[in-house]
Amino acid sequence: MKPSAIGLALSVSILVSVGVAHADTDTNTDRSPALALGLSLAGTAASTAAIALGEVGHGDTGEFLAFGGAASLLLTPSLGHFYTGDYFSTGLIIRGAGAGLIGLAFGCVFRCSAGTAEGMLITGAAGVVIGALVDVGSAANSAREWNAKHALTVAPTAISTATGHAFGVGLGGRF
Repeated sequence: MKPSAIGLALSVSILVSVGVAHADTDTNTDRSPALALGLSLAGTAASTAAIALGEVGHGDTGEFLAFGGAASLLLTPSLGHFYTGDYFSTGLIIRGAGAGLIGLAFGCVFRCSAGTAEGMLITGAAGVVIGALVDVGSAANSAREWNAKHALTVAPTAISTATGHAFGVGLGGRF
């Protein structure tokens, strides 16, 4: 075999045996900003609906539903961020701090003045609402950031030249 034929056979065997290598090990397709926003909106709406239905309901079932909706409200606005691999979003941290203040307010009811417990309760509830708004509002951008971060592709390449074949590494990107 000629050296150019050996090079061609080698390049073909490399291209056939090696898949495309991505700059990151995750080879999934782009994340949809619309889907990320939809997940955050749907999760928030479901939690809010559970709270509202629980307040309308009576007895233990209504209380259970309202409590479950309130507890799920800590996570569901972040569903769009979870979809993009962002597991500690800003809104989740804000909601966690708000929930902590609400817990302190309930613990403080019998030991603190009424104004202190009430202030912590209102501030904590505001934190939960603001955190939900932050996560819903930034879910689409989280998907766009994921797409930009995973845009580089590296692959082995063979190019025909006037003197034969050239072998190397090809870089591809989405901008």
